[in-house]
Amino acid sequence: MASNYLILLATIGLSALANIFLKMGSLVFDQALIFPKNIKEGFDFLFLMFKNFYVLSGLAALGVSFVLWVWLLSKIQLNIFYPIALSTQIVLIALASRFLFKEPWSAAQVVGSAIIIFGVFLLAKSA
Repeated sequence: MASNYLILLATIGLSALANIFLKMGSLVFDQALIFPKNIKEGFDFLFLMFKNFYVLSGLAALGVSFVLWVWLLSKIQLNIFYPIALSTQIVLIALASRFLFKEPWSAAQVVGSAIIIFGVFLLAKSA
């Protein structure tokens, strides 16, 4: 059972890391992120995206996270697993956004994150 929770932590971390990588990759495309006018522009954008290290790393992390996620669904109660995973990812991504991307964090977000952490603790205790 403890190994399931270690895999849960890995899944949470990989999913959060994937989103951080995808954000980093998207910053490179600042000017390219306009809606393609034709199919050629659409394919050009796709090729540009798939040559980006961060986008590829994000996709790889999402892929591994997906495999672990599906495996965990057979091992842990969904009503415990899903809220813990999702809420922890929200907090991790909010922290990473603040420190890596210098995105603002309001007092309401800090309080909300603290409430989420408390809720995760309660869910984990009931498992």
